Amino acid sequence: MCAELDEDLEAEWATAGGTGGGSAADLSDTSLAKLEAKVTATQEAKTSRVATITELVASCQELLQELAVAQGEPQHRAPELDAQILGSLDATNNTLVATMRSSTCVGIGASSLANLQARQQQLAALREERAQHLMTMGEKVARLWELLAIDESEQAAFEDSLTGGLSEATIAVGEKELARLEALKGAKMAELVTAKRLEVARLWAATAATDAQQRSFEAYYVTDPERFDDAVLELHDAEVARLERRLETMQPLKQLFEKYESAANARAELEELQKDKDRLKGRNSSKQLKLEEGMGKQIKSLPKVIEKLKKDVAAWELAEGAAFTVLETPWFEHGAPSAAAAAAAGSDSSPSAPAASAAAADSAATTGSSRPCLEAVDAREEAWASRKAGEVAAKKAAKDLDSNSNMLHPAGGSAKGHVRSSLSSKSSMGGGASKASKKNSMNPLQEATNTAS
Repeated sequence: MCAELDEDLEAEWATAGGTGGGSAADLSDTSLAKLEAKVTATQEAKTSRVATITELVASCQELLQELAVAQGEPQHRAPELDAQILGSLDATNNTLVATMRSSTCVGIGASSLANLQARQQQLAALREERAQHLMTMGEKVARLWELLAIDESEQAAFEDSLTGGLSEATIAVGEKELARLEALKGAKMAELVTAKRLEVARLWAATAATDAQQRSFEAYYVTDPERFDDAVLELHDAEVARLERRLETMQPLKQLFEKYESAANARAELEELQKDKDRLKGRNSSKQLKLEEGMGKQIKSLPKVIEKLKKDVAAWELAEGAAFTVLETPWFEHGAPSAAAAAAAGSDSSPSAPAASAAAADSAATTGSSRPCLEAVDAREEAWASRKAGEVAAKKAAKDLDSNSNMLHPAGGSAKGHVRSSLSSKSSMGGGASKASKKNSMNPLQEATNTAS
């Protein structure tokens, strides 16, 4: 057993049984007990070694097969040891064919154990290296398939050709496909960059990117096709990925802003509806009432919606280090009046002042544009408050005008009534007054003639 284990027998056991150099054999019970213990320990060591060697040989055989080292690749082979590894196990029961080393078996000796451990580590490292290389190459191939819109049938044909495990042949097939795709990408570079720019533009609109934010992406404004290369394409890829991530984080806030806009629009619409005093008298009055009640609930939610929007937007801007912008839609029905219109609403004594103020507000309507969300909300709320204040001022001015008219002309309540009253009092005077009026209207020469006669 010591020979199998490739170990020397200690001197004390060499003379056991009287075989060592004429020395008398120690056949005492104590000596025999020690000998039996030694035999048992050596047998256990052999059993353990056989198990370890068997496990290492099986692992090496699997790696050699997976890496296809046995079929070629001399730079990775250890011919003598690999031959021993491949011949050491009985294929029927996966046990060692022998315990002594030979040209076709590793044996169970200490040197065989060391050689197997080193070989197994080498093969495992080679496997990891190839697996990593294939994974990286596969990711590049997959990205290029997507980028170049390669037909699925071509992709399937390539995958079916990969039958060599982690062999160098598999690596060669992958490298060939990667080179083909890279060449195709180079030929279509201008088309690819243009397509990516369309994605960037779409995401700019979706994220309400400002002009300054768009201008900061300088690669977008490279116009010479000769300068379109991998670097420019990769910059566009990165910008698309960044904008998609940002859009995802913006979605809850966009929905909250839309909720605010819906409530603000309902406020303006309800005000317009309420101008029709007969709207609840028709056949569909119940539907109209239900509609207005829903609008009322939306309007009541505005303060809470605005409060939450401001809180959440502030947190987002702190995390992103950028303003949360939105595409502001036109809102002429609650636009802010100009300074001149606001002044006119407060000082014009004409009853048409409210209409003039509304017209000025309508003219302040703007088209949709990118704007910081909180700024847009504040501007809209301020415009609404300003318009309402203008309307109140205009109504007060009209009321004051009527009041002043009543004080000056109490009889008729107006200048026109005063004139009618004066005419009525003249017509009620006696006939003498009428005759005098007629006399004064005659020709004075005619009157002198009448006197002489």
